[in-house]
Amino acid sequence: MDNFALKKEIKSIISEEFKPKKVFDKELRVSKGSFFQSSEKSAEILISLFLEELKIIQPNSFLDLFAGIGLFSLFAL
Repeated sequence: MDNFALKKEIKSIISEEFKPKKVFDKELRVSKGSFFQSSEKSAEILISLFLEELKIIQPNSFLDLFAGIGLFSLFAL
C-alpha cells in the first residue's frame, strides 16, 4: 500500500494471527503485535489490584491509557 502524500510504503501492524490468553474467567484473542502482560498470572495480579483500588476510590469514570489491549476496561465493566 502506498501513501501518495508521503511517498512512503505503509505497513500494517494489525495481525490476523492471534494468541489465546485467559485472564480469570475471560478468554481473550490477542493479536501477536499487541502488548499484553508477560503472563496471564501477572495480568490477574494487576487486575486484582486495580479492582481493589476501584472499590476504594469509586470513580465516576476512568481512562484506560497505555494499557495495550484495554485489559483494565474489560474488567471494570
